[in-house]
Amino acid sequence: MSTSLDLAVRGTTAHTGPGRADRLRSGSRAAALWVIAAAVILVTAIGGFFLSILGEETSELHPESVQPSGTKALMDILRERGVEVTVTESRQEARTAAAGADTTVLYIDLEANGETETRKEIGEAVRSGGNSLVLTDPGYDVEDFTPALRMASYFESDAQQELLQPGCQAPAAAAAGQVRGADGFYAAVPGHEDAVTTCYTLPGVPPGAGAYARAEADGADVTVLGSRTWMMNASLDEEGHAALMLHALGQHENLVVYLPQAGDQPSAGDEEPPNALTFIPPWFGVALLWLIPLTAALLWWRIRRFGPLAVERLPVVVPPVETVHGRAALMQRAGARTESLHALRTASLLRIAARLARPSQERPEQLCSAIAAHTGRDLAEVRYAYLEGVPANDRQLSDIAVLITAIESEVSPT
Repeated sequence: MSTSLDLAVRGTTAHTGPGRADRLRSGSRAAALWVIAAAVILVTAIGGFFLSILGEETSELHPESVQPSGTKALMDILRERGVEVTVTESRQEARTAAAGADTTVLYIDLEANGETETRKEIGEAVRSGGNSLVLTDPGYDVEDFTPALRMASYFESDAQQELLQPGCQAPAAAAAGQVRGADGFYAAVPGHEDAVTTCYTLPGVPPGAGAYARAEADGADVTVLGSRTWMMNASLDEEGHAALMLHALGQHENLVVYLPQAGDQPSAGDEEPPNALTFIPPWFGVALLWLIPLTAALLWWRIRRFGPLAVERLPVVVPPVETVHGRAALMQRAGARTESLHALRTASLLRIAARLARPSQERPEQLCSAIAAHTGRDLAEVRYAYLEGVPANDRQLSDIAVLITAIESEVSPT
């Protein structure tokens, strides 16, 4: 059959309808309006959401934070029970309120912004007003508030998950019952045992030390809470946390929550440090949100792929020495001397316990005595290295670490 006859029978070979590219273009133009409308609605919703949370507090243990780590639920319960709750970040306001009548001062300083002078001022103001002071996991700074309490060393790594029993006759602990977890344990300073009540101890913690401690010495009523989670929104309804917090914070008509700020401390002077955020106009946040969809559209329009994606073999193997160096750099940058020394002490004691064929759950005091007897070193020197030494600067931390290494090198396997 000739070509002309074939065309006559079957028609032309060209397709007279719109091509695929034409159909895609026409469909895109028809849907463009709906895509733009959806994008505008989405961006408006995102902008409204961010504007609604722009002034929301998200700091850990902040009384106005509704995050799981906040304490707004506890403050609302106290207000419902008739307690006047005041939140302040001013040192002067906190000092004045601490000396007022029928007041409890809750001191929360998780970032260690408060200075020694500030802590002593708050303690003196509380004593002068005959009021109560509650400290949230103050660590070694507890000695600035009262001479009757000190932080106890311990070597349990999973204390945050343990169920703790009261083990004391304190009304607050008796009413609360068991609680979960602790970040620190506190004990009486020698000579003040009669003025201190400790509750919620744990195996491996020195005798007489507890996660909840109350001292009534030198005219001061100081309560130490060794766990942050007891008052958090996410865990307030667990175990006896709510009862314990209501007893500790609801004993007076007024509750002042003081959150120290670095710029309000004595060493900062009277002039506040400049803040670059104050120079940013209020509309900048909303304008920044518009850049998100615009950037996404620009990338979708202009992005090009040059060949297939590169394939990387997984998992990525990281040498252990790099993780050790990285963690050490992070601790040095944060100035976490106490945490670094705690890790060194714990690892050294565990290795020594294995060499001496002693149980890993043995109390640090007993293990220090065994080390002194084995090496012939003075017991006071061993206790300083593993229990009592508190580094005030990097040089002291290095000296204690060298001493720990020297002692460990003298312990031979039995």
